[in-house]
Amino acid sequence: MNLELASSTLVGFCLALVRTTAWISICPPFNSPAVPRRVRVGLATAMAFAITHTIAPVAPELTLGPLVLALLTQALGGVALGFTVFVLFSAIQGAGDLLDLQIGYSL
Repeated sequence: MNLELASSTLVGFCLALVRTTAWISICPPFNSPAVPRRVRVGLATAMAFAITHTIAPVAPELTLGPLVLALLTQALGGVALGFTVFVLFSAIQGAGDLLDLQIGYSL
C-alpha cells in the first residue's frame, strides 16, 4: 500500500505541528501536570491536521535554509500565541483574586 502526499502538504503539516506544539507547551490549561504529555501531543497533532490545508499552499520548498527559517518562525509564533493566552489567563485570575479579597472570600 502506497500513500502519496504532496511535499507541500507534508511541509505544511510539519509547520502546523511545530506551531501547535509550541502553543500547547505554554498555554495555561494544557501546561499543567494534570494533562498527560500523550494527550498534549495528540491534541497538537489533531489541531495540526485541522489547519494543514491553510498552511500547505504557502509552504516553502524542501531546501534546508527556507525550511529551518519557516520552522523557527512557526515556533516563535506558537510561543507568542501561548504567552498571550498565558497573560490573559493570569490577568483574569488576578482580577478574580482581587475580587475575592475585596469580598472576603480569600480570608
